[in-house]
Amino acid sequence: MRPLGSLLACLLAVPSSAQVVIGEAASAAGSSSAAGAAVNQVPGGIAAPALNPSLALPAASVAPAPGAPVPALAPSLITAIDAKDITSKGKDLTPTQWAGLVDKSKDEGTKAVLRSMTGDNPSDPRLSVTLKNGEKIDGAFRGVAGDQMVFEAGGKLQGLGLDSGNIAEITRTVDLMFDGSVLKPGEVTVFGGPAVVDPFKDLANYMGRIVEVDVRELDDLKYSAQTFSGRVIKADGKEIQLASVKGTSFIQKEFHRVDAVALRTEHYSSYGRIGTIDAVDGKFPLGAPVVLIQMGGKKVPGRYRGLRKDAEGSFVVIETDESGGSRFRAFRDFHDLRTPGYDEGELLPGSEPLFSLAGK
Repeated sequence: MRPLGSLLACLLAVPSSAQVVIGEAASAAGSSSAAGAAVNQVPGGIAAPALNPSLALPAASVAPAPGAPVPALAPSLITAIDAKDITSKGKDLTPTQWAGLVDKSKDEGTKAVLRSMTGDNPSDPRLSVTLKNGEKIDGAFRGVAGDQMVFEAGGKLQGLGLDSGNIAEITRTVDLMFDGSVLKPGEVTVFGGPAVVDPFKDLANYMGRIVEVDVRELDDLKYSAQTFSGRVIKADGKEIQLASVKGTSFIQKEFHRVDAVALRTEHYSSYGRIGTIDAVDGKFPLGAPVVLIQMGGKKVPGRYRGLRKDAEGSFVVIETDESGGSRFRAFRDFHDLRTPGYDEGELLPGSEPLFSLAGK
């Protein structure tokens, strides 16, 4: 970890054998003077328009006429944190304790950030976090201060609320392990997918995938709750159609309200079904549990982190749990890549939340 000054290093240094939780942090925008300081705290490369008035209008925009109301800027989701506002160092956590903190989180994006601290280089997980409003943080994840996840970029600290549900995508710079020993730097997506803001329109991005949709009738919201499950075959902004063995379900925006949507993962095995490794692309959602069976029969369980390419060709990335942490392993060939407990035609237990009206 590069030095941030003696005080900052004391507060934020993360031992290789433990994780740190930083104590409560005061808001950097509590007063007019603090708000001014917050402007200076924003690291380069982080888009925080609410903290920087110069970003209020695009460069090509025409200035408003005298006396015309100035459009209000949406508040930034990123909080500038000053090291002096952190009241205590907090306590160190073992990898097991940190995993417990991950399990307590209610938001999948937050889980992905926290889980990165248990990776193969826990003292300096480098993340690029894109928020749903377009803001972005590029830097090192340093720990938790109060109800904020703390990042460091350009020598400045930034906070992002825990379990806020504002994260759209997370990519991480990691060491990819090829052939069990060769390390090469690379970037993998550890969280993300097409956002679902309006299910009637946005589920078009999940065409062919199986979802569960909680629905109510608009004229009977109290007693009409029901759940439809099936493969998305239509989502045109006005109607969602789901196909299942029971037939086709029709969910119409004119008559129905969608309360929640969850994505289900189908069992899949690549054995005998693909001609090249590229054919597994799209068969597994990012982060889905998988088992890779090598040519000699050795099994490698982990989470699917996507198909990638370099100068030597395509490879799949599997995130494995090893010695209380995780490692990103790359494979250019395999005998089979399948979901655990493969059962053709069935669905894996559990689901991935895509939309919740309660969070709107």
